[in-house]
Amino acid sequence: AYDIVDCDWSSACALPIFRGTEYNSISYYRWSEFYQGVYRANLVIENVPGIDMDTDLRDRLVAEAKFLRAWFYFQLVKTFGAVPLITTLLTPDEYCQPKATMEACWAQIEKDLSEAAAVLPEKSAYASSDRGRATRGAANALLAKACIFQGKWSQALSSAAMVIDSKEYDLEPNYADNFKLLHENGIESVYEIQHLYVPTSAYGDQNEGQETSIYQGSRKSTDFTGWGFDCPALDFVNEFEPNDPRLKATVIFNGDIIWENTPWQQKADNSMSPTKMAARKYMLEYQSTVPDISNSPANWRAIRFADVLLFHAEAASELGDAAGALKSLNRVRSRVSMPAVTTTDQDSLKRAIYHERRVELGLEG
Repeated sequence: AYDIVDCDWSSACALPIFRGTEYNSISYYRWSEFYQGVYRANLVIENVPGIDMDTDLRDRLVAEAKFLRAWFYFQLVKTFGAVPLITTLLTPDEYCQPKATMEACWAQIEKDLSEAAAVLPEKSAYASSDRGRATRGAANALLAKACIFQGKWSQALSSAAMVIDSKEYDLEPNYADNFKLLHENGIESVYEIQHLYVPTSAYGDQNEGQETSIYQGSRKSTDFTGWGFDCPALDFVNEFEPNDPRLKATVIFNGDIIWENTPWQQKADNSMSPTKMAARKYMLEYQSTVPDISNSPANWRAIRFADVLLFHAEAASELGDAAGALKSLNRVRSRVSMPAVTTTDQDSLKRAIYHERRVELGLEG
């Protein structure tokens, strides 16, 4: 337990204990930045159809904007609940809008994603110069997730199955490779937000890079001084089964050797962490060679194929299809050589899927 008075970033420390106010900077920027995204998507959706240009490219750009609008609204609804639903360009006297219902918000998200999936190309159809663009797989994956949030199990199952059956994605043979620069936009990447280290005097969100590395970095490392947030909890660590390699790929324990076989090799010092542990997934192999770690080149892995397999498993389980659920669940477990789950009891299977989500995707959110 801690008190926000003793915390050196009160906005971050207020949220986990439900003491955030309307003045909380994190909530404020989450609201304003996602609505800025909605506005930009609306600009494209409203104006691009009238441009005299290649029709296939025009339709694809509009579909990309619909995916992004759905993405922004999903984040808003997930964080705030019912929010104002803006799908057209507003005049200044229209800026003060009432909240829509949750049903209307979800319906718009589903509509945008369904329309986007019908037009967007598959991942393999994009050139390398177009990495990071929305794809049909990304739209169907996010649609599956939106349906799971609403308990629409049949629709979730169908959307997840479209991603799986497309054969566009697979699991990385080595779990830890998902979080390395050399494997960005790899076989497991369904939707990945692109970042790049560009030397600049700017800081934080003004950079091309991302800030996750500095948020999570230990405050005591010799070559990498971070802010020490997002520390793994003992309850989370205890969730892992014996010999699960994902634990080592997710958590840095005090005394672990980091940056092994590099000039910056050292023992991890997590002494300032309240749990004496730190997050590993967004710490680069050569982090200390990046002069400004608020400008990390590591992409944000927004949706991985393992996530989609677990969407499919959860929806199948809820619909009473134990065989289908076990197939997807055990595909995830097999990658890390964990024993297959065999239970067909619905409650036990649901708990096994929740467990798998926690250890497979831990500290990525």
